Amino acid sequence: MEKIFYIIDAINTTHSITETAGILHLTVPAVSMALKKEEELIGFNLVDRQAKPMVLTEAGAVYLRYFHKTRMLGDDLKRELMDLQEGDSGIIRLGGTQYINSFYLPSVMSEFSRMYPGIKFDLKEDSADNIRQLLESGDIDLCISSAPYDEDKYEGHLAFCDEILLAIPKSIKLKDKLRKFALTNKDLKKGVYGYKQGKAPALSEFMELNFMLLSEKNDLYRRCMKFFKSDNLKVNPILKPDQMVTACYLADAGLGATFVSDRLLRKIQPANLVYFRLNQKNSIREFRVLLSKKHYRSRATQLFIEKLQSLSSADSNDNKKLCS
Repeated sequence: MEKIFYIIDAINTTHSITETAGILHLTVPAVSMALKKEEELIGFNLVDRQAKPMVLTEAGAVYLRYFHKTRMLGDDLKRELMDLQEGDSGIIRLGGTQYINSFYLPSVMSEFSRMYPGIKFDLKEDSADNIRQLLESGDIDLCISSAPYDEDKYEGHLAFCDEILLAIPKSIKLKDKLRKFALTNKDLKKGVYGYKQGKAPALSEFMELNFMLLSEKNDLYRRCMKFFKSDNLKVNPILKPDQMVTACYLADAGLGATFVSDRLLRKIQPANLVYFRLNQKNSIREFRVLLSKKHYRSRATQLFIEKLQSLSSADSNDNKKLCS
């Protein structure tokens, strides 16, 4: 692919001709000359040199979109040609949040690798919003997400469900009427919660607590804010860590209450917390494997999807219990 497209792509990231030259292992004059030559050829400026920092013009943005489309087509070509080879091989490009990559994918990937040792993984980790952008751009083959998705653009398959619980330090003295609703690690491990969501205490019963929520970039933050809004409550969190597991350990240390997935709690089993179900329909999350409908799906990716579906079916009792 022509050098100018890589220059445009780099400038869109660095906003600097000097940094672009360094990334592409070119000299600054070579980058400037390539830009000027292309601009003279098409009759449009590709970058706004007066802007601070430097940005692409509308023509530059057109070049960038063409570059991304062409690169995706090239990737699809390579993957389709690889599928013509004999045997199960290839690379599956996965994307997920820290929660997905730490508490769901490891066992799945390990089992799949034993079945298909010739297939390798490329794993990306980022916020849910950024992972969705990587799927849209074709930089990953699939992701696992609980966020709503456009069925015209994506294909979705149920992977698993979890339930968000309110985790409170045991050291906090609770009202007598709330104690009977407290769940322990043993309850979570057995999957027996003792009472239905509709019978759970109202969130207003816990408003004297100090709350820790995840940072705003997290889907769980937005979900938790809906919990409070639906009960006409306002919350001023004392901390906003980036990761759910961090919030859980901070709560376990006695800093305050937080919202945590029952799947994560069953894995790490904090010693100093009790848990409460929430009288909130959004506390049940459905996680789906998402694939873009506009990109080529390799045989390796299809095999992995089939594996995820088989695991979801094997876990169907838990999924039906939560997702129904």
